[in-house]
Amino acid sequence: MLKGKKTSKRRGANQKSKKERGAKGQEVSDAAKVNYYEEDLHKDALVWYREEGADDWKQYAFVSKSGADDCRLRDSGGGELTVPRSFVHTCNPSFLEGTSDLTNLTYLNEPSVLHNVRLRYERDEIYTRAGNVLVAVNPFKQLPIYTEEVARAYESGPSDQGPHIFEIAQRSYGELFETGKSQSVVISGESGSGKTENTKFVLRQLTQKSKRSTGKGVDKAILQTNPILEAFGNAKTLRNNNSSRFGKLINIYFDSPSQISGGNIYTYLLEKSRVVSVQKEERSYHVFYQLCKGCSEEDRRKYRLGRAEDYAYLNQSECFHISGTDDGKEFEDLKAAFQTFGLGVGMQDRIFKLLSGILHLGNVQFFEEETEGGQEARIAGPEPLAAAAELFGVDKSSLEKVLTGRVIRVGKEQMVKAMDVNQALNARDALAKHVYSALFEWLVKSMNAFIGKKKVEGRSYRDINLLDIYGFECFKVNSFEQLCINYANERLQQLFNRHLIELEQREYKKENLVWEHIPYSGNDHCLELLEGKKSGFIGIIADEINIPQASDSTLALKLKDQLACHSCFHNNAREPLRFSIAHYPGLVEYDVSQFLEKNKDTLSPDLVNLVSSNKDSLLWTLTQSSDRVRDLHVQNKSGRRQSTSVRQLSVAATFKGQLTSLIESLSETNVHYVRCIKPNSKQVSANFNSDLVLHQLKCCGVFEVVQMARSGYPTKFSYEDFSERYNFLVGSGGGAVGSTMDCKEVCKVILKQFNIDPSQYQFGSTRLFLRAGALGKVEELQKLYLRCTVTIQAWFRALVCRRKFIEFRSNVIRTQACARGYVARRAFKVLLRENRAASRIQANVRAHLGRKKHCRMVELRRLEIERKDREMELEKMQSLERTTREKVVNEVVTTQGRETRPLQAQEKMVDHPPAISESQTVLEMQAEVNRLREENRSLQAALPSPESQAVLEMQAEVNRLREENRNLQAALQQERELKLDFSEQLIVTEASYAQEFKAMKQTISTIREYLTESAGESMLQKCMQMQDMIDDELQNNNDLSTRQQAHVDKVSREFNRNASVFDDDADFIEEVVAGHTEVENMDCVYELKNLKLRFEDWKDRYKKKLAYLNRCLAKNADPKPEKLNGDTKKKGISKILGFKRRA
Repeated sequence: MLKGKKTSKRRGANQKSKKERGAKGQEVSDAAKVNYYEEDLHKDALVWYREEGADDWKQYAFVSKSGADDCRLRDSGGGELTVPRSFVHTCNPSFLEGTSDLTNLTYLNEPSVLHNVRLRYERDEIYTRAGNVLVAVNPFKQLPIYTEEVARAYESGPSDQGPHIFEIAQRSYGELFETGKSQSVVISGESGSGKTENTKFVLRQLTQKSKRSTGKGVDKAILQTNPILEAFGNAKTLRNNNSSRFGKLINIYFDSPSQISGGNIYTYLLEKSRVVSVQKEERSYHVFYQLCKGCSEEDRRKYRLGRAEDYAYLNQSECFHISGTDDGKEFEDLKAAFQTFGLGVGMQDRIFKLLSGILHLGNVQFFEEETEGGQEARIAGPEPLAAAAELFGVDKSSLEKVLTGRVIRVGKEQMVKAMDVNQALNARDALAKHVYSALFEWLVKSMNAFIGKKKVEGRSYRDINLLDIYGFECFKVNSFEQLCINYANERLQQLFNRHLIELEQREYKKENLVWEHIPYSGNDHCLELLEGKKSGFIGIIADEINIPQASDSTLALKLKDQLACHSCFHNNAREPLRFSIAHYPGLVEYDVSQFLEKNKDTLSPDLVNLVSSNKDSLLWTLTQSSDRVRDLHVQNKSGRRQSTSVRQLSVAATFKGQLTSLIESLSETNVHYVRCIKPNSKQVSANFNSDLVLHQLKCCGVFEVVQMARSGYPTKFSYEDFSERYNFLVGSGGGAVGSTMDCKEVCKVILKQFNIDPSQYQFGSTRLFLRAGALGKVEELQKLYLRCTVTIQAWFRALVCRRKFIEFRSNVIRTQACARGYVARRAFKVLLRENRAASRIQANVRAHLGRKKHCRMVELRRLEIERKDREMELEKMQSLERTTREKVVNEVVTTQGRETRPLQAQEKMVDHPPAISESQTVLEMQAEVNRLREENRSLQAALPSPESQAVLEMQAEVNRLREENRNLQAALQQERELKLDFSEQLIVTEASYAQEFKAMKQTISTIREYLTESAGESMLQKCMQMQDMIDDELQNNNDLSTRQQAHVDKVSREFNRNASVFDDDADFIEEVVAGHTEVENMDCVYELKNLKLRFEDWKDRYKKKLAYLNRCLAKNADPKPEKLNGDTKKKGISKILGFKRRA
């Protein structure tokens, strides 16, 4: 607890004047001067209190009363303070926190309403009901609450959903056809609060109601108005990146619940001054930046277009880009929207020329030149003027004349008076503003012509109006625009208050309550100040513009003289050009500077003639479509006014007429209100400024609804709901509530039981009405009972859950055990299948490698035999050559010894040719020998040497195959070991589940089929193929030994014998399982698994025997008997047990 000094100091601080409290947000307004302190506050009850200088309210615990006007509170740290009772606000029960409807709150005070809105905002629940009003807080981020699924949910039944903008659309649509009365949706709020986006969502929801369009796509065309209106009517401001600088009313006409027949758009008070003047960090209208960013190079040359930074109308703010916005893409969307309304490429080109001409016109600068008549304005540079004249479609010299001089008519004579620089700049800006305003007006008319409904005789039409209008504005410097905007909000607020009070009192009358009708005054005094017939503000400034020598100073003096006695008008003695008006949200100070100029909205007759000179240009079309400029042109040609300028209607008077027509049309409809709230000025998400939100809630009139609920009966229950909610507090023990009592009697008993003052409630025809805070004690007691009930239920639910958990855990353990067994069996089957596949692959690989090696060896053996044959033939030839040579030599020697014989002897030698023929034979043999030697050398070269590449490759291949064989053998050994482990696990698992004996018969059949198909067919087929191959080899080779044939026969007999044994064993096990044969102490499961293992083992060994026999036959070798023997005789289980197979 805090010390006494600190407590007294706080008490003194909290008793300061009401003016000082108002500076810190603690001032209580006249409408809120209600004693929020409840007499039934008990100890430790939560209350709201805001200390001096604090940013927000905080919750405290009520301790006790302190005197007549004070009370003691305790903060969360345990410290106590004494505060005035009038500044303590009771907190609502916890179950009401974050309620979707503010009227459900028991205590309707400012901190409670603000806390409820903030709590829903933090939950991303941005919509809250305030009776019939929807409060929408801008989240400044994308939320998944606008999808097609959400829209369909509200179409099916919006009453079952939470508050949403789709609910407003659905409610207005439903009441349109239920009551037959036109509906209106008024969306208002501060700039940047999300009015435009919520208008889009309502528009989208309503157009989706049209199941079929009218042939030209009216529903889609209405949606396509948004890109055009936003481009030409929205701009970046300090408070909003996409601020609407005009008000709009969209009418949607329905001729049936499923068809939109047409629409219409009305606009109000476009901010034309933004075309020529932009503040720092703001932008002009979006379309200028989209044009500079999105145009192609060809169009840039056509429009003489540069960057946005090059134009005076745009670069004065030094802001050209918006974060998160692509002006180029927005420009493409704008052109697509133009196409929707039939504005083709040609018309778009004319529109963009006018926009470019406005930018070039802003670059026209003037300088003063001293003449005999005084200072005269001259054009500083011809290029911007020439570009603007070309794009506008007017003569350059004519444009220069009307910008630097004006024609004065005196009787029938005319004279040109030169302008100074300021007058020339005003004329330039006036032309730019009027061209843009006329273009905007023409675009709206073009869209209305496309979507406008065509009335058909005999058909009734109903309409829904969407009003998106600017909210209340209060800046440091407020000018003529702010006055018109606040005037519009005053009129709408008047409609808002009357509408809500009328509905509330209508319900009281319908329920037959004792109710004294409340007369309503509201903001009538402020509206009387603004639009009074005799001395109204609008009438005074409308008369002032007709006075030739009128100025802002004379206007300020007249306002202060004629309105000084009005209660809503406050004079500023220090600032002669400033005054204040007490609007419904608060006091707003205005500066009358340029009030008259902005209210006149004049255009020089010379400018009117200039824009009307070229009938082929779009500018002339805009002139004819614009009512104001057309009237000016007609007046100028008729000569009815001979003044230097033609006066248009007062802007304020015109706006007043538009507002009057708007309010009258809205009054004839059933109005639904959407109040948009801006949570912070930084335009960031997850940032809630309590003072800013509270100010907007007051400005939007939300607290007026709360105050109306406080003066009436805001808490409403049906008798069934009230009795169901509170009858358990009374119970049957006191005998107060009987089972036969109706709900209304139960409600009376409950209220009497808790001593509720009868003045705090009334019984209606169908509902119970209670004043705010009447159920405080009942709610506290109900909360206590419910807390105890919840505790008991929690313990009981914990007990039930624990029992269920134990049972569930036991079931899970059993299920997991079964699952693990099933997974293990599946894994074993997969592993077994993979093992068999690996064995088969290895056998095929080994056979392939053996065949390749055998083919290579046969080829080498053939080459070796050919080489030996050639060598033997060569030796024979060499021997014959030596023999022949010796014979020839002997003949030659004999011939030389006979040379000494006489000539007759020589002549006789001629008669003996054998010697000569033998010489020729020797030469021929020598040639043959040489040929054979060459052929031998070639054969030797063809034979692979030990060091040749083929031999090396063969050796490398053999080594690789040996290494691969070793690896495969190692892997096979590991798989066998793993197979044995899984086999043991499988036997143990199968033994624990006796229910699997039911599937034993199917398993035995599968084994028999496997033995018959796999072993009996594939093995026998392989054996027969092997025997056929051997028979072919025996036929081709007569030297095959008869022993090899005997070995083949022996292997074949072994296969037939073992196949018969396994088949008999399988049949025997099947008979035992079926009960045809009885055997004691025989485990069929074990015997079946053992049979499968023995079969697999025999199959592997039999494959090895076949492979060995195949290799021996391939090598023509004699197989070794010891490798073919073993396991030739195997007894089956039936023979071991001494049973015979049944027939």
